[in-house]
Amino acid sequence: MAALMQLVKSFRFKKLRIGCWLLAILLAALGVRWLYKDAQRLNRAHELAVKAVAVAEENPELSSQLALRAANLDESEETIAALRRSLQTSPTIKLSGSKYIISSAFFSPDSKWLLVSCDGVRLWDRSSGQLVSQFEVALGVYDRDSSVSFSPDSKRLLTVERSGVTKLWELPAGRLIAELQWVSADKESNTSLRDATFSSDGRRVFGVGYGSGIMTWDSQSGCLLSQLKTLPYITSAVFSPNGEWVVTDGPRNNGGQLWEVSTGRQVAELPRFVSGGYGGKSAVFNLNGEWLAFYCHDYKSRILEVSTGRQIIEMKRGLSLDVEFSPDGKLFATRAGGFAPWDPQSIIIRELPTGREINKFDRHPSRVNSLAFSPDSKFVASASGASTSMAGNQLAYDSYKAGWATLVWEANSGRQIARIENQSKLVKHVAFSPDGKWLVTADEGGVAVIHPYESFAPPETILALARQRGLRKFTEAERGKYGVE
Repeated sequence: MAALMQLVKSFRFKKLRIGCWLLAILLAALGVRWLYKDAQRLNRAHELAVKAVAVAEENPELSSQLALRAANLDESEETIAALRRSLQTSPTIKLSGSKYIISSAFFSPDSKWLLVSCDGVRLWDRSSGQLVSQFEVALGVYDRDSSVSFSPDSKRLLTVERSGVTKLWELPAGRLIAELQWVSADKESNTSLRDATFSSDGRRVFGVGYGSGIMTWDSQSGCLLSQLKTLPYITSAVFSPNGEWVVTDGPRNNGGQLWEVSTGRQVAELPRFVSGGYGGKSAVFNLNGEWLAFYCHDYKSRILEVSTGRQIIEMKRGLSLDVEFSPDGKLFATRAGGFAPWDPQSIIIRELPTGREINKFDRHPSRVNSLAFSPDSKFVASASGASTSMAGNQLAYDSYKAGWATLVWEANSGRQIARIENQSKLVKHVAFSPDGKWLVTADEGGVAVIHPYESFAPPETILALARQRGLRKFTEAERGKYGVE
């Protein structure tokens, strides 16, 4: 009896083992089939994305249909990129004509004009890409200390040359309204202005100069309205964007000063600050004039609360002032990493006023040349790359070229949402338009490119825009030509 029971148990165990093997074989077959179908799906998504890009210029509508089907199969970087390309109803605009490196490129407050500063100052129509005006100003090839600014209504332009000559221009015609005049303490004329800016309402122009104090002009006529005496010797000055504050620096061994423009009241004494590196900035205010960052003679950058003159943050030693404020005044960005141009760098996002690190972007292949926050402070654009002049052979040249890119990030999450690679030279400058619908990148070859919103919008926005158009049936000719159902 015992032997019979043991035989039954053995038979049952063998059946169980056979059943397990059969189940394993079935699951493996299903897995192989699933993997095969998944590979087919990914391959099909890739094919559709390639075809969408290929027809984007000649047939944007068909391109969006192919790209959307590709994204429905696989929401990858490739398919999202194909969707971006198909949705760009406003194509990228390339502006060129300068034989020098572009030192700055930025939009007017109404986002209608693009100003490019290089071997001179040029105004372009953003919508058409046409050159509108050229201004006769002597900035110098690499003169980043010169000031060029729009009036709040985008109807006038203010230029301050390195020599101190200050001019007020009418836009878009480029007509010279006035050359601003003042009385210097040493009776010299028009050779000592350090910086100038428009008031927040655009009715006045403020300036500060060597031995001249703080001056106010009428922005319509260029007539001098007032002149407030400050310290007699000023070597450099920077105004806040709203024109309410100005920070000045004195001769060697003297400190800097923070002034209230309307009254000439000195708010604070500062450590002596200097320009960092070649063409670097010495000081920068945030948009509303709440915070001031400046680069000191001890190679440290500091941030002050402007209304009180109180220092809130001191940063490590560096080669230059490296602070970019967000428009809402709640964040600022700095760079960290290698000092050589070809060494990778990171972008660190910190909060104000604590200086606490909230994010770090680590995917830059080389130096970060320029940073910009979007108008809503949600995104950060960064231009990355090393100069090809440093490449000694073709292999090195190609590796540098691979790093010529503009990346767009989410400030709070650190997610990279877009990568723009359509310039033939190293990108040196990047800026958003005030309405957030455009992005300009400028390279060392004198070419600025205006990119539409679809070039840098988040992937989920791109998908939503594409799906709003809906899917349609392909025609018989399209099915035969592009192999779609």
